Amino acid sequence: TATTPAWAKALSWIGIVAVSATWRSLLSFAFSRRRIRTMYARSQRSIERLAGVAFAAFGAKLIVEGMSTR
Repeated sequence: TATTPAWAKALSWIGIVAVSATWRSLLSFAFSRRRIRTMYARSQRSIERLAGVAFAAFGAKLIVEGMSTR
């Protein structure tokens, strides 16, 4: 908001960048390991299906909530 101090905005931005960089570094480190890549390749279809179901459920929830507020 307009009343948020500049230091708080900067600290939030730094935190977001730090968390993002840490997450990407951890992913890079993990997927540089053959065992992790093999495990992921074996379960990739299941993971993608689960994510698809979760996104579809979330989308359905948004649609139902949007229709009920009219």
